[in-house]
Amino acid sequence: MDGSTTESGNLGLLIAALLMGSIPVPSLPLGQGAYLLCNNKYMSAVVDEQKNLMKKHGNKVDHDILSEMEVLYRCIKEALRLHPPLIMLLRMAVLGEPFAYLQIKAIWSHLLRNFEFELISPFPEIDWNAMVVGVKGNVMVKYKRRKLSTE
Repeated sequence: MDGSTTESGNLGLLIAALLMGSIPVPSLPLGQGAYLLCNNKYMSAVVDEQKNLMKKHGNKVDHDILSEMEVLYRCIKEALRLHPPLIMLLRMAVLGEPFAYLQIKAIWSHLLRNFEFELISPFPEIDWNAMVVGVKGNVMVKYKRRKLSTE
């Protein structure tokens, strides 16, 4: 092989890039959480949304209820806009994107309903030099278990 990329090699790279969106990046919820913890207005809004959904549906969380989490969805989307995990795929839609949003909403729904958080470290620096963009250093969060009340 002479090191040049073949047509099938290009197709393989394209398929790999598209499939990257179906694999959730572990640092995504962390980055979104840091944004929420630094902004009381939006943290209050997503907690209020959880309370309203709990009033309507009880403690149940399923696909339909996750789909109702519009405030949380917009917060996730904004965090991704500000700090995309895969710069080379910055504006591309990927196959697994809707499923990834459901996964992240499920994670944050559980966390918001069961814990109180406080960011005790400075807002994390972003590591733009990594293949998958994440945060540099440690993100220190203080948490306390709770059951979110609908009152």
